[in-house]
Amino acid sequence: MLQCLTANGDLLLAAMPAFLGNIWNITQIILGFSLIVFVHELGHFAAAKWAGVRVERFAIGFGKELLGFTKGETRYSFNVLPLGGYVKMLGQEDFVVDKTGELKVKQDPRSFTNKSVGKRMVIVCAGVVMNLIFAAIAFTIVAMVGRMKAPAVVGLVDENLPAGRAGIQPSDRILEINGTPVEDFDQLMRIVSLSDEGAELEFKIERNGKIVEPYPRVIPEYQSDSERRQIGIGRGWNYRVGFVPQRGETPIPDDQLQLYDKITHVIVKGQRIPLEQDSWMPFIRQLYASMGRPMELVVQRPVDPESQTEAQFLADDPDIKATERVVKYTPEWVPVPYNPATPEFASLLGFVPRLSPLHLFENDAFTTAGIQYRDAIVGIGEIEYPSWPELKNAYEENAGKTIPLRVRRIGTANHELSAKAVDFLIEQRETLIAAAIANLDTARIQAAKLISESALEAGDKTKALAALTKQESVSAWQSWLDQVDVHELSLKVPSTSLFSSEAPKIGAYLRPADEGMVFIADTIPAFGDRATPARESGIPRFAVVLNVNDTPIGAWHDFFRVLAENAGKTVSIKYRRFDKIGTAQLNVPTCVQSALGLNRGDRITKINGETEIEITTGEDKEGNEFRQRAILPDWRAVAAMLKQNEGKTVEVEYASLSGERGKASYAVTASNVDPWLDRVQYGLPQLYPLSERHPITNPIDALVAGTQQAYGATVDTIVTIKHLVTGNVGTKNMSGPLGIISIGAKVADHSTLDLIWLLGFLSANLAVINFLPLPIVDGGLFLFLILEKIRGEPVSIKVQVATQIVGIALIATVFILVTAQDLFKMMG
Repeated sequence: MLQCLTANGDLLLAAMPAFLGNIWNITQIILGFSLIVFVHELGHFAAAKWAGVRVERFAIGFGKELLGFTKGETRYSFNVLPLGGYVKMLGQEDFVVDKTGELKVKQDPRSFTNKSVGKRMVIVCAGVVMNLIFAAIAFTIVAMVGRMKAPAVVGLVDENLPAGRAGIQPSDRILEINGTPVEDFDQLMRIVSLSDEGAELEFKIERNGKIVEPYPRVIPEYQSDSERRQIGIGRGWNYRVGFVPQRGETPIPDDQLQLYDKITHVIVKGQRIPLEQDSWMPFIRQLYASMGRPMELVVQRPVDPESQTEAQFLADDPDIKATERVVKYTPEWVPVPYNPATPEFASLLGFVPRLSPLHLFENDAFTTAGIQYRDAIVGIGEIEYPSWPELKNAYEENAGKTIPLRVRRIGTANHELSAKAVDFLIEQRETLIAAAIANLDTARIQAAKLISESALEAGDKTKALAALTKQESVSAWQSWLDQVDVHELSLKVPSTSLFSSEAPKIGAYLRPADEGMVFIADTIPAFGDRATPARESGIPRFAVVLNVNDTPIGAWHDFFRVLAENAGKTVSIKYRRFDKIGTAQLNVPTCVQSALGLNRGDRITKINGETEIEITTGEDKEGNEFRQRAILPDWRAVAAMLKQNEGKTVEVEYASLSGERGKASYAVTASNVDPWLDRVQYGLPQLYPLSERHPITNPIDALVAGTQQAYGATVDTIVTIKHLVTGNVGTKNMSGPLGIISIGAKVADHSTLDLIWLLGFLSANLAVINFLPLPIVDGGLFLFLILEKIRGEPVSIKVQVATQIVGIALIATVFILVTAQDLFKMMG
């Protein structure tokens, strides 16, 4: 008992600093928000004093007074709920009933209502003006000190979204958008998110020291998951590996890229090519040239990473002691879908790989079940080798139930065999199954020889041989080997919502992806009005591709590379479906990229002098088509323009990844309009984010910059509200007091300077919200003053009271909704 108490006490003491630190962070944001409210009310207070209005109370917060004092004619108080504040002036609530029964304001020379409309307008506006001044001062302080910011440098690019389709590359530095200079990544994201529907953004980009021409043109797309417009890019990196996903239980070998490694060179044909901070181009070129095969890199590996801090890794501290290593990095090969709206159907010429989780989310049902990064899903419920529709239906039909989920996993012990033994059998699987199909007795002899001569432990050899010996038929032999790396998990499907009968949605990021075998989970019937090469070949679902023209195929990136090398030819494919061997002929279509000798990353900029075309992206329930502009080098625009010129020869203009320009002729036929080589993505290592500090030492320049940022924050808030009203930005992006406190506490934990920046932003935000033409806020009162000036008499007290009641109800409703949303976010 004493030992348990001591252990619990130690845990409690260890947790106390973190707990107290969080309390202090929350206190900082509450005090900061109270300061913003104080500044706002101080504006009203000072203007009222200037106008000769008697101020009866100056309060920060609402509800019961916690502490306060009286000085002169004013009571100053700090109340229990620090979610706002108010200045109570004489005449705001002092009413009498006249002979007609109407409410009238008491006559008093120091009453707010007895001052001129002009003076009352000054009093009403003063709070907003003070908030804007506060924002400008806060941003000026931040500018002078220099806040660490993510520069407008591109990191990850999603090839299925507008930036990827426009040819934007990792390490591109965005200089301008539509002629507006871009200072940092946050500004870049705001411009994108707050763009109008269908608006075209022209990017001025610096790549490898040169301006990319012609300028890439991008049309942001609304994403339902984030409820805002996006183009599919992440922030830039500092070359230090920040995360390495673990596959299975086998430790990552020393000769592979490791956590905290700093990439300094890429090795190309034996030569070391250095990487510079503003140029990832050597890495990107080799990434594309590798086509999913391992790359060789030179890294600086920290001698004692555990002794370093996160801040050192984020800042890429040069004092970190490290040793040089040559390592391998294998990029992920992921197909891009023909229809961007259905990424779960991504394929290679119509062949669909098995689904894998490319990202894991905390508290998601699949994560809770124990699925791991890049596990291949081989079964759910009673369904074997499910396609996306089959998996989705099984998930939705079993709401509230626990069902089996079967996954293929490498590097993990299974069937009483060690991880090493399982990986050995995976490597020899197709050899042993092919031997059994030819002759089971011969296969047993071959298996015994392979296993006995392997480097496996004696126990693994005995168990593996015993398991194979038990299999009395070719089918059983094949089934055991196919199942040797399959693990069964328990998937607890969430129940339907209390507020909706809608089926539970899959939260996991499941996509068709590369694995160590080409297992065809599904085939796509057609691309547009043309049957896919996969369907035309007749290769069935659940087939495993063994070789192409006698070239062994071990993974999907191998399959892609061999097909790319044979574009425009017919290839012979040997495949296995369970315990049967088959062959098929596949017509690999010619592609404009292969025909013109274009490399991955090169951009087609014009076709017959044209740069864009209108395409069909789908249709509604009534059969009406959705039309959208597609701009080169978007592969959809390439396909549509070529199809429009079918049977003709077109002139194609292009720009290489390094900036060289060229043009060539291309004879278009019905079979070569699809630029299928562009529909693939290669994964990049996950690195620490790039941050830069650029202090403005001149106070005047800093004040100008601070004022410009306050103006920008104000305009952004107005545009955001407009988009919330029109539905172009979803309510998911709103935060109430709880959300502000949660975000603010994290910001305060990061740095005081970031907290000052956030307070400046919130102050500008509060200025706009307070001046909306709504009852109860300053904007509503200002609107009444305008009406009074026009009419020559004030709006009746009854109307004012009635509108204020409506305003209170409206604000209370919004408050409850955003608070509930904040709670759900925090709980999730």
